[in-house]
Amino acid sequence: MKTSTRISLTIFVLIAMGVVGFKVTRIPQLEHNKKSMSDWMAELVSTYPRRNPEAIQALRAMGEPAVRQLAKIVEREDSVLSKKLLEHADRIPVIAEVIPNKYWDRTMAAMALGELGTNASSAVPALRKMSRDSDPNLARVATAALVLVQNEPIEKFISASLDYDTTNAGDAYGVILYLGPHARKGIPAYLKELESTNNRIRLRALTVLTYICSESPECVPVFTNLLTDPDKLIRAHAISGLSNYGEMARSSASTVAEIVKDPDTTCRGIALIFLQRVVPASEFQSFAGVVRRATNDVDEVVRSLALQLLHEKQSDR
Repeated sequence: MKTSTRISLTIFVLIAMGVVGFKVTRIPQLEHNKKSMSDWMAELVSTYPRRNPEAIQALRAMGEPAVRQLAKIVEREDSVLSKKLLEHADRIPVIAEVIPNKYWDRTMAAMALGELGTNASSAVPALRKMSRDSDPNLARVATAALVLVQNEPIEKFISASLDYDTTNAGDAYGVILYLGPHARKGIPAYLKELESTNNRIRLRALTVLTYICSESPECVPVFTNLLTDPDKLIRAHAISGLSNYGEMARSSASTVAEIVKDPDTTCRGIALIFLQRVVPASEFQSFAGVVRRATNDVDEVVRSLALQLLHEKQSDR
C-alpha cells in the first residue's frame, strides 16, 4: 500500500476508534448544556474532517478548566509495560478491557486543543512533548494542534509537503491531513498536482484534498469527475473525498451509486459508505435497488455493508 494511502487510512481509523474510546473514558467530566466533555469530543469528530461549530463552541465555553483537563489527557502516556501488553490485545481481547489504551484519548484531546486555537495556549508544553512522541501519528496530531494553538503559518507545511525531494515532506504531509480544512490555502497547489502524469503524485494530492477540501464546495466537481478515472485508487479516494462533504455532496449521489457496481471491491465498499454518510433516509428509496443487489456481492465486506445500510436507512424512515 502506498505510504500516502496508509497514512490517510490510519487517520481514518484513529478517528473512528477515538470516538468510541473517548466515550468510555473514566475521568471526572466537565459539562456544558447537560453534555459531558467526552460527549462534545465525540460530536467534534462526528463530521470529521469537517469542523463542528457547536462542539467547538461548547468546548470553548468550558474555558480554561477544559484546556487543563485536555492537557492532562495529552500527557497520560501508556507505561512501557502497558504498551507491551496491549500489543497482544488483538489476540487476547480481555487485555484491552483490563488495560485501557490511552492512545485514542490523547489523539482526541490534541485535536480538541487544536480547535480551541490560541485559547489553549497553556497546553503548549503538553503538546510539544507529545509532538516528540515515538509514534508518528501521535507526533503529527500534536504538531498540527501546536500549529493552530500557536497560530503558526500553515503555508510552510504546505510547501514542505510538496517538496518531494526532502525528508520532511512525509511529516509535513501527515500534519496537513490532521489540519484538514485549516490548510485550505493549499487547495490550488494540490489541484495543480492532480494534473501530473505521475499517478503517485496524483494519488498523494487527491488524498490531501479529501481532507482539506471538506468545507470547500468548489472541489465537489473535481472529485465527481474523478469517479470514472481508470485508476481504482483514484476512484476510491474520490469517493472518500465526496463522503467527507456530507450533505454538500448529495448532488453526486447518483453518480457514486453507479460505483456500487464497480469491478474493484474497495470502490464498491466505499461507495456504500458514501450512501450511508451522505444520503438521508428520506431520499434513500431511489438507491435501495442497487444496495439490495450488493447484498449478493461476491465480497463478504461489501455484502455486510449493504445489509447494514439497508437496515439503517429503512429503520430511520
